[in-house]
Amino acid sequence: MGLINKKSLLILNYAKLNINENQLTILLLIIELSNEDAKSFTPTQLANYMSISKEQIESEMSELITSKLVIVEVKNKKSVINLIPLFTKILIKLDEQNSKIDFEDIFNFIEKTFDITLSEQDINNLELFISKGISKQKIRLLIHEKTINNIEELIKELNNLVKKNQPLKITKYNWLND
Repeated sequence: MGLINKKSLLILNYAKLNINENQLTILLLIIELSNEDAKSFTPTQLANYMSISKEQIESEMSELITSKLVIVEVKNKKSVINLIPLFTKILIKLDEQNSKIDFEDIFNFIEKTFDITLSEQDINNLELFISKGISKQKIRLLIHEKTINNIEELIKELNNLVKKNQPLKITKYNWLND
């Protein structure tokens, strides 16, 4: 039917993001227990459903936050767990994996295509776009489709994409409310 089940998507792809089984279980519990009223869970609440301690749950959540797979936001004076970055990264990994193009490192590709050496600032800018949901495949295709000849044009086109939200449409879905 073309529907995406977020739990299945996570279970089948968690290893691609270097998530361990404890972290997977924590994330699945958060998804299962989430509703409009409850999107905030304490390690103690989660420990009631698990065989690991609340300290270990805190440690595992800390790793997920540090790796920017999960964001803790404050809404209505409550901390709320946002899983959108997690699913965004899964979708990017799947997009790149399922691409017909054999990828070399995107930075090497850009350097060869533009016959330049990327500066640290250029690399940081490109990494920022990738973190915003623009896949390496999309960057490569953009260079070919728009016949981009230099890094400045590429950054300009990537900014236009971000403004239009084209690469983020599927990832703007509120995964906790399906």
